[in-house]
Amino acid sequence: MTQPPAFAPAHDDEAPQDAIARIEGLSEVCHTAFDGGQMVWHVWGEGTPLVLLHGGYGSWMHWIQNLPVLAGRFQVFAVDMPGFGASGDMPEPHNAEHIAKLVSAGIDEIVPKDKPIHMAGFSFGGIIGGNVAPLQGERLISHTFSGSSGMGLTRNTLEPFVSWRKAEMPEARKEAHRKNLEILMIADPAKIDDLALYIQDWNTQRGRVKSHLIGHADNLSEALSQTKGRLMGLYGNCDAYAKGHLHERVTYLSGFQPNLIFRKLEGAGHWGCYESPDAFNKNYFEMIDEVEA
Repeated sequence: MTQPPAFAPAHDDEAPQDAIARIEGLSEVCHTAFDGGQMVWHVWGEGTPLVLLHGGYGSWMHWIQNLPVLAGRFQVFAVDMPGFGASGDMPEPHNAEHIAKLVSAGIDEIVPKDKPIHMAGFSFGGIIGGNVAPLQGERLISHTFSGSSGMGLTRNTLEPFVSWRKAEMPEARKEAHRKNLEILMIADPAKIDDLALYIQDWNTQRGRVKSHLIGHADNLSEALSQTKGRLMGLYGNCDAYAKGHLHERVTYLSGFQPNLIFRKLEGAGHWGCYESPDAFNKNYFEMIDEVEA
């Protein structure tokens, strides 16, 4: 059964900045304090809380294609983590454990403590969510990894990224972002639309944490060994980092929970939640149904 959207998604004849402003305008914007700054949260919908954690050099906008449908079932809390997006600078040290501690404290402040929660993290957000998971203890129902590394497993070597910072003209900068999205984020170049380019440009200008360095080593084993909530994975089978090695992610995660729920998005790349939102949402709801059954 298809979940009806809570509001209209971005559409082709809507300028990217207009679509973002409209969807953001439908949210309640909240703030939680951390040492040296504030985290910005966008909240939509009603129901069981779902905390969404963006990828590296990202913001809440990494989830923009999913928000209209997710908010039809959940109360969605999409955060800009410290050092990203509109949130304040991340205090040292810049590691997964420290970021997770701040995010978990923010969850405790913004989500009523008597409410159990789901979490989902895209890429770097999955790593942070995996470290938040044991801190949330029994209240965590599930945590979903999407395109996440941080497990010390095989990562494909990618073509070098193009420096958008060195681009002297707006069109050259746009093409640098397009090329980088094609290298890492989106498997089908035809899916790299103006909205994706706008989000990539906005996000990367505001990324102040070298999140890519956190994805190489195993940053999850200790945390996942203490996690109470159900672990799930939802990856594009054409993920630039993991293509050909998804079985390693399955083996790793099922080592902590043999009842792991893991699905693949056919034809989707690393940013599968954006590239194939209908398939992502459908699979995610079916996975949640299994957990909540």
